[in-house]
Amino acid sequence: MLLKEDIKDYSKWIVSLPILFIFITAFIIGGLNIYNLNLHHNNEIKKIKSNYIEKQKELLLKNIDLLNVRIDFSKKQMDKYIKLRIKQRVGVAHTIANSLYNKYKNEKTENEIKEIIFTALNKISWREGKSYFWVIDYKGIEHIAPPKYKEYIGENLLQLQDSNGSFIIQDEINLVKNKKEGYLYNTFTKSIKDSKKQFKQISYVKDLGFYDWYIGTAEFRDENIKEAKQNLINKITNINFTGNSYMFILDLIDINGGDKFAKMLVNKNRPNLIGKYLSDSYKDIKGKEFRKEVLEQIRKKGFAWVEYHYKKPDGTSGNKLSYFYLNKKFNWIIANGFYYDDINKIIEEKKLQKQHEIKREFITIILVTLILASILSIFSVLLSKKIQVIMNTHSKELEELNNTLEERINKEIAKNTKKDLMIFRQSKMATMGEMIGNIAHQWRQPLNSIGAIMMKLEMINEIEYENKTIDKIVVDTNNSLQYMSKTIDDFRNFFTGNKEKENFYAHEVINEAVSIIKVQLDDLNINLHLIDRDGYVKIYGHKNELIQVLLNLLNNAKDAIIAKSKTKKYKSKITVIIDDVDYGVRIIIKDNAGGIPEYINDKIFEPYFTTKFKSKGTGIGLYMSKMIVEKDMDGSLTVDNDNEGAVFTVFLHSSEPNKCFIK
Repeated sequence: MLLKEDIKDYSKWIVSLPILFIFITAFIIGGLNIYNLNLHHNNEIKKIKSNYIEKQKELLLKNIDLLNVRIDFSKKQMDKYIKLRIKQRVGVAHTIANSLYNKYKNEKTENEIKEIIFTALNKISWREGKSYFWVIDYKGIEHIAPPKYKEYIGENLLQLQDSNGSFIIQDEINLVKNKKEGYLYNTFTKSIKDSKKQFKQISYVKDLGFYDWYIGTAEFRDENIKEAKQNLINKITNINFTGNSYMFILDLIDINGGDKFAKMLVNKNRPNLIGKYLSDSYKDIKGKEFRKEVLEQIRKKGFAWVEYHYKKPDGTSGNKLSYFYLNKKFNWIIANGFYYDDINKIIEEKKLQKQHEIKREFITIILVTLILASILSIFSVLLSKKIQVIMNTHSKELEELNNTLEERINKEIAKNTKKDLMIFRQSKMATMGEMIGNIAHQWRQPLNSIGAIMMKLEMINEIEYENKTIDKIVVDTNNSLQYMSKTIDDFRNFFTGNKEKENFYAHEVINEAVSIIKVQLDDLNINLHLIDRDGYVKIYGHKNELIQVLLNLLNNAKDAIIAKSKTKKYKSKITVIIDDVDYGVRIIIKDNAGGIPEYINDKIFEPYFTTKFKSKGTGIGLYMSKMIVEKDMDGSLTVDNDNEGAVFTVFLHSSEPNKCFIK
């Protein structure tokens, strides 16, 4: 038998030891959790910083490369523009002169006709009065001359030479005699007073067909280069970048540096510097002569990556990394950069999040520990009293009580294990939701790259200035990109359930879906036939998701037609029918691509089932469409074949069951 003093000692240990164990265990587990949480956040911050810098550097390179492509393109196309312009101008003047000659040849004398032609052509000029016509006869006598060359009128110019020693007028006369019209490449003075200084020009001459005259005009290449540069400067100045990012351009004067090594051409952040000379001895806020470092790297490699402290567009200053590139065609230094403060804000937010999570973890550990300690303390006290009673009566009963206690503890452990497993599963589901959000965020990066490519389409459009088709493509493409981005959010919201339904008309979603895909169908010569028997039916649901469903069905029809066209040429078409039916609306989308094989008819709405190559289809489109229509909008989506091809039918209930359409 145990003594009373021993029983009391047992009671103290029974109460104190479990509580002490809980505090020690909570301290160890909590410390490990906080340590792991802190380590995880630090690694995540390093990764975020590294990824951010790499992505920003890639973006800077793309921006500079795009501008270099535009510069190269502008210079290559310059001669083409000059030739086209002067040929058109000569053509107009040729038409005017011939018209006047034919009108008066039987009514007036030769001298009177010449005077009328002189008067008419002398009034014509372009490029702000810089360009005029000249008229010379086959003997080399000039009859009409630009105002700055009026001394040449009546003079014989056969011996006039350019800087290469070529006889300019003799070459023109030989050309019009042999070919009637054509281009010449030579040099000419811009002023008779300074005739020794000559500039490259492109000329176009054409035989007038009477009086042995020919007419011509020319443009200097250096003036067109100046105009091309100014046009680019104006366009770059109007480009808006996100955040504190901007592009700046220097006109390089001396690559070796100096007080006037360059002139600022573009700088949206520092407009007061535009047109001013720059010194390479300029220091940033921290005393760094970063421009010397830029010039040193450019002399060696043609480009430079330089960090320095500089003013931001918002008036503050910060540490900045810029990429400088020397474009040798225009002798420009083109630069674009980003401020580290932008990533520092993200890092600070992450640090605050870490502190909040550590604090929450610490509070949770303390609360759980106190609760468990209190519960276990109460339980231990009660158990101790019970043990005392039992031990006072019989030691065997105490042993049975100990066995029962062990069994109860095991049951509690099993319960806690089950609860922990449930918490883990809930956490996993939450993580999946976050992943879907991340996917939606990441998809916008390639969409932004596609938006940048649109600038190239604008550049191409400048070649054919009378062609408006590319402008329309740019607008339609940007609209589609915006809608694609919105669709990503719609699908994400669909899975998370955070969506609000609305009332809308059936014809609205049809028209919006058709407007998005119409250009593609036109390019593929696919005829889209819309039959609107009654589109004024109100539907209650998610408008954007229904548009996505219709786009999926239209794209499937388009892809089927493309596949069939590869093996057989035929007149392809897609038909969209809107019918008002009892208590709702029926939308039918059918094609004439031959239909769906029967053996896969029951599988096309299954997830990840596709008949396309992996690069062209994921098999998720029809599956998602069926979920949206049937589970989210309480409608139905079915498929069948007719004698021409596949027929998809969407049925949706009207939001006004007693009034299926609006009169």
